Amino acid sequence: MASVNPIGLDIGSSSIRAVEVRRGKDEHTLTNFGQVPLPPGTVQGGIVQDPVAVTSALKQLWAACKFDTKKVMLGVTNPQLVVREMSVSNLPAKEMSKSLPFQVRDMLPLAVERSLLDFQPLEDAGDNPTVRGLLIAMPKDAVMTAVQAVEKAGLHVVGVDLASFALLRAASRLDAQVEAIVDIGAEVTSVIVHADGEPLIVRTVPRGGTEITESIATRLGVQPAEAEMVKCRFGLHGDGNPDTANA
Repeated sequence: MASVNPIGLDIGSSSIRAVEVRRGKDEHTLTNFGQVPLPPGTVQGGIVQDPVAVTSALKQLWAACKFDTKKVMLGVTNPQLVVREMSVSNLPAKEMSKSLPFQVRDMLPLAVERSLLDFQPLEDAGDNPTVRGLLIAMPKDAVMTAVQAVEKAGLHVVGVDLASFALLRAASRLDAQVEAIVDIGAEVTSVIVHADGEPLIVRTVPRGGTEITESIATRLGVQPAEAEMVKCRFGLHGDGNPDTANA
C-alpha cells in the first residue's frame, strides 16, 4: 500500500488552511483542501496567542474535510525569524546538530538557548573543512506552542517547515534569473529571493493585508467587512467608483 503524504498545515492570522497532495509519476495532484476562520487575536504576527481556539478550529477542519491522515507538516513563521548564509564546520548530520549552537552562538540576535536551529547546506562540501549553507533560527516557545495546539487536536506533527521555504518549492521559477516571491498574509508578509531555487534573502515583515483593509475602511467610511470585500473582489481596479480605486 502506498504511503500517505502528510497534510500541509498553515496556521495564519485569520484562518487555518490544510492541503492534501498526492504524488504521481510525473507530477503532484491537489486532492483535498480546507479552511476555517479563526477568531480575531487568536494568532498575531505568526504567533499563536490562543492555543485552545486553534485546537478547536483544527478539530472542526478535520471533521469537515475528511482528510486521509492525521499526520501533518506544519508551516511556521515569526517576526524574529533569522535566515542567514554562513559557513560552519563540515560534520556528519548528528554531530552538526549538536555543535550548531556553539558554532553560531555569537552570530545571532536571539539567545541560542531559547531558539530552534537548523542548517541547510547549499553545496556539496566533500572533504572541505567547512560547508556553506543557510542557518535558520526561530524562537523555540512560539514553535512549540503551535505544535502542542495541533497535537491536542488529535493530529501528529511529523515535521515543521519554514513557510518561506514551502513557498519557494511551490511557486518558484527555476532558471538563471533572480526571482522574488512575496506572500502577503493578514498580518505577516513573507519575502524570499532566490536564484534557481537557492535562497538568497529571506525576510518576514510584520505587516499584511489587514492593514490594507483597515486603510480602505477608514478612507471610504465603511465597515471592515465591506472594505475586505472591496479589496478582494475589485482590488486596484475598483468597483467603478474612483474613490474606491484610490483607496
